[in-house]
Amino acid sequence: MSIEMEILAELRKVKFDYVITVPCGWLAKLYDLIERESRISLIRVTREEEGMGIGAGIYLGGKRAAMLIQSGGIGNSVNAIASLLKLYKIPLFLLISHRGDLGEKISAQIPMGQTIIPIFDVLNIPYYEIKEQNEIRLISQAFDFMQIAKKPVVVLLSGLLWG
Repeated sequence: MSIEMEILAELRKVKFDYVITVPCGWLAKLYDLIERESRISLIRVTREEEGMGIGAGIYLGGKRAAMLIQSGGIGNSVNAIASLLKLYKIPLFLLISHRGDLGEKISAQIPMGQTIIPIFDVLNIPYYEIKEQNEIRLISQAFDFMQIAKKPVVVLLSGLLWG
């Protein structure tokens, strides 16, 4: 089974109602699969903080949302994470392609890729790293933890997954 199909299976397992996305080449196939999915609605946004606001509204409306972005977008989102999600204990699930990690071909991705984990540490946001396909099941575990902790949780998808 492809990586994208396995991720979609995990998103189904935890019964997300919505997946919010910004463009990401690594996640594009997954976005296409979700768009064809009848149980999950895909919402495409242009900025990460816009998506976090929508995700917060979905949670407050009693539904489940995940946000799929690339790591560079976290730089745009620190204020929304700190002053919205964390302050109001809104558990938004962030599934992030970890750009700028090992083997990155685009040099502009590297600075944020190297900074993202320290940002989560400073914000006290729990994160899980998936480096191998057999670790995709961590998505469900991260979701369960998020439900208990009542705060955003991050799952980083390493570039190693895409070769």
